[in-house]
Amino acid sequence: MKGVLIALSLMAIILNAEAQWTKLPITGSPLDQYVDLTKIDKKRKPYPALWVLNDFRNEEKKNAFGKSYKSTVVLYEINCSSRRLRVTTAYYYQNTMGEGQIVDSIDTDLDSFYTPPPNTAPELYIKLVCSN
Repeated sequence: MKGVLIALSLMAIILNAEAQWTKLPITGSPLDQYVDLTKIDKKRKPYPALWVLNDFRNEEKKNAFGKSYKSTVVLYEINCSSRRLRVTTAYYYQNTMGEGQIVDSIDTDLDSFYTPPPNTAPELYIKLVCSN
């Protein structure tokens, strides 16, 4: 189990080191959201995917176990035919902009696809991934 956590941590560090984050034009949100446009994988099977960085600026959040974090890096899978998405992987970082120690992570295919409300960041993710 410890080896798996180390491998996940190394993968997250490498991912974030290579990321080219582009800030999304979202207004009125309590956080800044970024997408790595170079890592949008429209050919990924069974569903295309993209990575999103959620930066809570300098506000500290706590996960279910009480661990503090200031940003997350999340992998979304997108079902373009139904215009729905789901989270498959998330890393919780100690510092802003996906920096510092990873304090928690999830990796699941169990999350259900959902339809995002109109004019939200997740709706924009679908547009980015599903556009020709």
